[in-house]
Amino acid sequence: MFSTIYYIVPDCPAYYKDELEKGDHMSLHHVKPTIITETNIKMPRMFKVIMHNDNITEMDFVVEVLMDVFRKTRESAEVTMLEIHNNGHGVAGIYTYDIAVSKKLQTDRLAGTRGFPLRLSLDAAKE
Repeated sequence: MFSTIYYIVPDCPAYYKDELEKGDHMSLHHVKPTIITETNIKMPRMFKVIMHNDNITEMDFVVEVLMDVFRKTRESAEVTMLEIHNNGHGVAGIYTYDIAVSKKLQTDRLAGTRGFPLRLSLDAAKE
């Protein structure tokens, strides 16, 4: 997340500050504002979407999901599918929390409509 905070600091004597606080706008011409900016960059936490192997879900369906939901190329989807098949699980993608949950729910819905028990989980990615 990016956030920029702007501070306007009046560069004027104390007696002008009192007049400004009272709302005396005639004193504004005596003020030279100084703008100080602070930029705080805080990157969002990332989460891995992990697909788990089962004995029922077809490999072609897993490849289809990886291509349609996770936007992988056919080659990349096939490599990921084989990793899931051989290791028992594999990373489908790494996203911010909201996107990871959205992709998990999309996949759960697709698997449910096709009658597959494909299981996904989320795990915090190492920073």
